Amino acid sequence: GTDFIFKADATFNQRSGAATLVFFAGDQPSQLAYCANIDLNNKNARIFRFGYSGGDLGARSLPESLRDQDTYALRVEAIGKTVSFYVDDLLIVSEYVEDRPAVGRLGLLTFDTKVTYQNVVHEDLSAASIPALESLSLTGMTLETEFESGRYAYKAALPYDKNQVSLAPKAPAGTAVAVTARDAAGEDVPLSEKDGTWTAPLGEKDMDFTVQLTKGRVRVNYNIRGELAVDPDTMYRDAYRPQLHFSPFKN
Repeated sequence: GTDFIFKADATFNQRSGAATLVFFAGDQPSQLAYCANIDLNNKNARIFRFGYSGGDLGARSLPESLRDQDTYALRVEAIGKTVSFYVDDLLIVSEYVEDRPAVGRLGLLTFDTKVTYQNVVHEDLSAASIPALESLSLTGMTLETEFESGRYAYKAALPYDKNQVSLAPKAPAGTAVAVTARDAAGEDVPLSEKDGTWTAPLGEKDMDFTVQLTKGRVRVNYNIRGELAVDPDTMYRDAYRPQLHFSPFKN
């Protein structure tokens, strides 16, 4: 289907190699295929594409808390033009893909190891069943692209000179809303909530925000990858800054 959730529990029978969910795959090996995998050799997880427009959509190093286990819950959400990948509910990649295929085959791929896949589930989502926000108000941070209810992946600039940011998502009646945040190391960031607004303290690291909507048995996430802006004074004080200056006369 066009919109779906594809998930599986992958158990590594040896501590090496990669376990992969394959989706949007063509009928021939040379055609486009999307892969979401966890790679124990490189201690990371990522989404990449095989075929005529191959390359990485995004990757993330596994936090220490996920590096020593044998079984991982892998989940791909493809909704609208947004593709998201989670490992044990930790967001790895969430990207807006303009040329995302409408349909394709699903599969499992194992590289350089032995993996047992269990609880393999593919669930088609109808347009009526997919929960969506009516609006999203932000205080203290700015989205790189304007909010759209049918777009689920965003990047935002976090201010270097503030100590907190807030999110106020608005959903239709009958849709439950929850907001969570994690820092760059994958650790939970404590949030406070009042009257439908969630507030997060800012530190010295990037931060990911997830607005989770639940409608009936369907659960989807809006993901915001917050990147901390650099204080200009910090750059001015950098010990190597003189080496980066080029004179138009002497080069």
